[in-house]
Amino acid sequence: MALAEKIEVLRRIDSIIDFNRATAQLRILIVLNNSELSIDELVKKTGLKRKTILDAVRKLEIKGLVERDKDKYRLTELGRNIYNSLRSIAIGKPAPLPSKPIIRTIYYDTYDQLLNVIYMLKAVKVLGKRKNKPMTLKDLAKKVGVSQVTLGDHIAKFMYGELKIFEKLYDIDNRKVYYRLTELGLKLYNALYPSKRKKYKRLVTVLSLLVGLTASLTLALLVK
Repeated sequence: MALAEKIEVLRRIDSIIDFNRATAQLRILIVLNNSELSIDELVKKTGLKRKTILDAVRKLEIKGLVERDKDKYRLTELGRNIYNSLRSIAIGKPAPLPSKPIIRTIYYDTYDQLLNVIYMLKAVKVLGKRKNKPMTLKDLAKKVGVSQVTLGDHIAKFMYGELKIFEKLYDIDNRKVYYRLTELGLKLYNALYPSKRKKYKRLVTVLSLLVGLTASLTLALLVK
């Protein structure tokens, strides 16, 4: 599956399960797989509190991803489709869930990292189209189509170090904080959305590093 396809599939799945706000739902989805588990078994396998599990399972039932048979819960057809899509994106081929809790945690975190890339790309496109005119997080989030908290959490990963794609500008007089692209961010935008006159090599390798280092190398541990 090409990178663009992975991003599109994740975007669609994220419209159903908000990974940033519903980590518990994601964990339950992954743990259930093809199993039928009780609330107590879900608590044991996920390490989450019983109250959290009950709330997450209720939301998954409302969304039509999980169904109950007596005291056991299982994935619906839609739930299995989403689970299989997630697994194919992360691993690329059918594989059992890791048995070690530490490795399983890495599995969960991988999806958050992939979503960081998705929202980063959306923000880059918005700022690039505006010729990098600084925007408040509120305005940027509105353009991206997500909450300020969600966008802030995701793009925060790209504001420091070698992958510093965004930077903040402080308007002390008006007590506002603005965001704009760094030099690297502009290069990324120009590479992904080249003008008709200029043809840049798309930074597929850069994005492959962003996604690959989290999805491929990290998940290589999961299939050992």
